[in-house]
Amino acid sequence: MADSSNIGRNFLLIGIVLGVGAVAAGVYVLNSSAPISLAEDIAQFTDEHRSKSNASESDSPASKEQGNHSDSSELTQEPAQMKQDALSPRRMVDVAPPLEEAFIPRDKAPGQKVPRYTPLFFAPAIWQVPDAQQKKNVAVDLLEPGSHPLHSIAPSKGETKPKPVPNSWFYLYGIEKSLCMADAMQQDPDEDGFSNAEEFVAKTDPSNAESMPPFVADDAVKLVSTGEKKVSTHFIELSSASYFDEQKVTINIFSENEQRIMQHKELGPGMTFGFGDGNKGPLAKDRFTLEKIDQKSGETGMPVNFVLIKDSYTQLSDAKEFSLMAGSRNRRMVRDISLKLRVTAGPKKGTELVVQPGQKFDVPGFKDTQCVMTDAGKKKTLPKVKVNDGAEISVQIDSATTPAKSEE
Repeated sequence: MADSSNIGRNFLLIGIVLGVGAVAAGVYVLNSSAPISLAEDIAQFTDEHRSKSNASESDSPASKEQGNHSDSSELTQEPAQMKQDALSPRRMVDVAPPLEEAFIPRDKAPGQKVPRYTPLFFAPAIWQVPDAQQKKNVAVDLLEPGSHPLHSIAPSKGETKPKPVPNSWFYLYGIEKSLCMADAMQQDPDEDGFSNAEEFVAKTDPSNAESMPPFVADDAVKLVSTGEKKVSTHFIELSSASYFDEQKVTINIFSENEQRIMQHKELGPGMTFGFGDGNKGPLAKDRFTLEKIDQKSGETGMPVNFVLIKDSYTQLSDAKEFSLMAGSRNRRMVRDISLKLRVTAGPKKGTELVVQPGQKFDVPGFKDTQCVMTDAGKKKTLPKVKVNDGAEISVQIDSATTPAKSEE
């Protein structure tokens, strides 16, 4: 009987302890403020941390000099104090995030466990995420320095392994809401045309549109081709009114519909002429150079007067040098191609340019960045540009605006 009474007494004591604990927890929850959502909780923590961080950084000469360029190794050290400051006032999370905002949507990962927030008191920054190496879900404290990274970016040129992105990087720049989204590294919070992945690699601020990566990164440029091409044809003719004995000739330029649009009189060796009054481009006034005026033997053995002309543009005509023979309707066709490009990043994002192969142009929104189109592209090849006299880089085609058939 004594043994059974002791057992009963022990159960009674355990029940009392559990009851007191439950009552205490209930009182605490009732007395605490209403539960807040994850977004509000994270925003509250981030604002508090950022105000402290800005105050300390403003007094540091090194931080002023460094600006927005932060190394990823520093990001893993800073959240140590972030975590200490954040865990004390933590409150209960009311709901888990919607499935469409989960790190891996359920419909995109059939048969897999969808990562979610662990519903623990005072720990909304602890998540359950799948670990491929351990082949199971693991608990990750997002505020812990060096914690299991949720995102990574593709390996850079010459690398083979993906590069992990510290969770603290999102908190540092106030974009932590992106952590629970599968396309976090493809997002562009500051809408400057550069993705989070590009900003991470360049060590720029993804929340500040004035902090941008360079125009060229990983053999890519922030230009796209709209696929809109225009072909124009002109004819150059040596006029019969030329004075070969005086080394003076007249050149006529006709449009494709046989209309004369330009006449250059009394041209001598070394003189230049063109289609218009521009300083550069296909309508440059000095595009062509009359190299020499001479004679050669014709098919009948009789001497024939001719002029040798050099085209300073590349790929705009079928020859850089060509000759015009004296005689009726002796013409040379010059076929020009123009291509429309659009700037996809920077303060002038969306600006469109019409350029031709061989034409130099400044990139709006990017200081001291000049390109030259080296190839307008064909059906199976991409257009190419050379940036600041560097290597040739292909320009991607925007499929959303590309016509069904591009005119060559």
